[in-house]
Amino acid sequence: MQEELIQSEFAEPASLQRAIELVSSAGGVERSRQLARAEADKALKALELLPPSRAKRSLQLMVDYVIDRIY
Repeated sequence: MQEELIQSEFAEPASLQRAIELVSSAGGVERSRQLARAEADKALKALELLPPSRAKRSLQLMVDYVIDRIY
């Protein structure tokens, strides 16, 4: 079923919704969120090395914005 959905390039109106349901039911969405949070945490940790500045704060806010947008 999944292979047919991918090969059809989601041509049918319900195909994309079905693919989302399959990924979600298999835990793919939650795992993606976990991975995104882990990468965001790494980015924030790396930013700790920079001295305080407006640019640093902007980067920190950007990380938070992206993660908040995902959830």
